[in-house]
Amino acid sequence: MSGAAVRLEELQGVDKIWHLRQATLLKGLSVRDLTVIAGICSDRIYAKSDVIFYQDDPADSILILNRGCVRVSMVNSEGREKIIGLFQTGDIFGENLLSNQSSRQVQATAHDECWVSIISRDHFLQLVSQKPGLALNLIEILTQKLSEAREDIGALSFLDTENRVARTLIKLGKEHGKFIVSKKSMLKLKIPLSHEQLARMIGGNRPHISTIMSKFKKKGWVGYQGRKLLIDPKALATVGG
Repeated sequence: MSGAAVRLEELQGVDKIWHLRQATLLKGLSVRDLTVIAGICSDRIYAKSDVIFYQDDPADSILILNRGCVRVSMVNSEGREKIIGLFQTGDIFGENLLSNQSSRQVQATAHDECWVSIISRDHFLQLVSQKPGLALNLIEILTQKLSEAREDIGALSFLDTENRVARTLIKLGKEHGKFIVSKKSMLKLKIPLSHEQLARMIGGNRPHISTIMSKFKKKGWVGYQGRKLLIDPKALATVGG
């Protein structure tokens, strides 16, 4: 039996409803509703770097991230990856099942080991029709994602690479950072992030990103604790100012 299968067996003793309650999609739902949803979800554990679904796979489910981090990206015909976002515990992905497109427009990969609950398209559409609160939560999530996409387009159009790096690090700090006691101005990212992955997020090349990160490190705006990246969001906000 694989390690992932063993860990999936261990989830049988976990309070799944408690985890589902952390999902932004399911906020405000009753325990009874969550119990129903828990019963129709299938659960999977993915090891780091496992592909959860590929671009062009059937868009037949929506996924709730109960634990870990997922990288969503677009991959061109040459295999080059543009990272669209890093999703954390409580987030959803794969929501394009609601569109007229029958296939996935993006690829989802386990950025580190993660536990995902999967709701089939038919079950999800039935839930949305029966639970107005669920539909409102979904609208709120999609509106937020649309707003972030517009901001990303603006940044790509009008900001230079150094400003895009600073902006992306600040955003990652808000989503995945935690203040550390020894350096109160610094946030430690809970997720792994390489210079190559950062380059794929902002549309730059790795050597240039490494040069910018070295500059930020010399200024004390970023650092490292073990293999985890530290960032100073206030200092990074001054870039380009």
